[in-house]
Amino acid sequence: MDCERDGLRTRGPRVSLSRNLVSMYVWQGVNYAVPLITLPYLARVLEPQTFGVMGFAAATVAYASLVVDWGFSLSATHKVAVERDNPAALARIAWNTFAAKAMLALASFGVLLALIAAVPMLREHAGLLLVTATGLVGNVMAADWFLQGVERMDRLAAASLVGRFVPIPFIFLLVHSPADVGIAALLQALGGIATGLLSFRLAWRTGLIRGVPLSAREAIAAIRGGATLFLSVASMSLYSNLNTLLVFAIAGPMEGGLFVGADKLRRAAQALIGPISLVMYPRIANTVSRSSAAGIVLIRRLLLVQGGFALALAIATWITAPLVVRILLGPDFVAATDVLRAFAPALFLVGINNVLGIQTMLPFGFRREFLISILVPGALGLLYMPVLAWQYGAVGVAAALSTTELLVNVVAGWCLYRRLGDMRHPAAAAQAMT
Repeated sequence: MDCERDGLRTRGPRVSLSRNLVSMYVWQGVNYAVPLITLPYLARVLEPQTFGVMGFAAATVAYASLVVDWGFSLSATHKVAVERDNPAALARIAWNTFAAKAMLALASFGVLLALIAAVPMLREHAGLLLVTATGLVGNVMAADWFLQGVERMDRLAAASLVGRFVPIPFIFLLVHSPADVGIAALLQALGGIATGLLSFRLAWRTGLIRGVPLSAREAIAAIRGGATLFLSVASMSLYSNLNTLLVFAIAGPMEGGLFVGADKLRRAAQALIGPISLVMYPRIANTVSRSSAAGIVLIRRLLLVQGGFALALAIATWITAPLVVRILLGPDFVAATDVLRAFAPALFLVGINNVLGIQTMLPFGFRREFLISILVPGALGLLYMPVLAWQYGAVGVAAALSTTELLVNVVAGWCLYRRLGDMRHPAAAAQAMT
């Protein structure tokens, strides 16, 4: 197998961290900054209420996407990172993951159809939900987890760049009023499909995912093996996706529109943290598989760098919220300023709990603790989030999200303290872990 021809070596050091980091910033910039090109236009053209309905449909379909992804962005990436010098193992991992995602997509789409038939609120927006759900095809084909695992982030950035730019001119040409919300949703879904297909093509060109026949048994085994991480990611959605549905259902479409607008800005800001995490996760996983002590040293450095950056980002978001909302969302969304400010603490807290959870617990195999650190705060959030939505609308739910992220840090820190002891002494902690 000639893996050199396409620039991917199966032995020796991979691309430098700096090159990967630049590529991931391009990728995240494309995923979040490029949609901001159309955000001011869509927010003004669709108006807050219809804009909120589109966000409601996207949040609903996000649960189907969650099932399709099944935590493979963590579990499959980890497997690929560990086996990246073994082409035969990489091929099996890749095809089992693609087959598993296809099975999960069919199942989740069937459940979505059943829910639309059974729930009046969903049935009212059935057309928009089905149009939005076409993006599941892109989820199935997406090979971002594979490219991340073999540390070819430059290819991932290239796929995202093309896919995200595809719908932009058509949005400006075809979406002119709230009546065109279905067209806007379809164009965004098609952009996701284009990204997925391109990432699959680029993964195929590495020459590392060929020659293995599909096996339903192994695909089902992959689903079973990723069940714990899926539960962790699903628990996270209790407070990351459900919040949109709660605002829409409890406070109404207008508050829902304000929340969706501020949440898009929050996610764009949070995306600035993502590249660091995406680059370091496969590197830490590979390092821990060889040396626990070296892995802990790397994690401690990441905690300082990412934590400091996330704190600066949270402060900047709080200060610039009025200006950002006015420029990107328009005068009809001025009330979203307080919503965005209520989100600001979550930016710092997410930067910290990402290191404690994904970057530490998963490479060391603490999947049970990872699940607990997300499930417990998420379940508690279900108790106070509806109350805050009822009393304070979008601002209350944004504050609830920040509170839940704080609880995630507390639980994750407690779990790590019990498993690793005093992390100020990496060698001692590694010895206690083993």
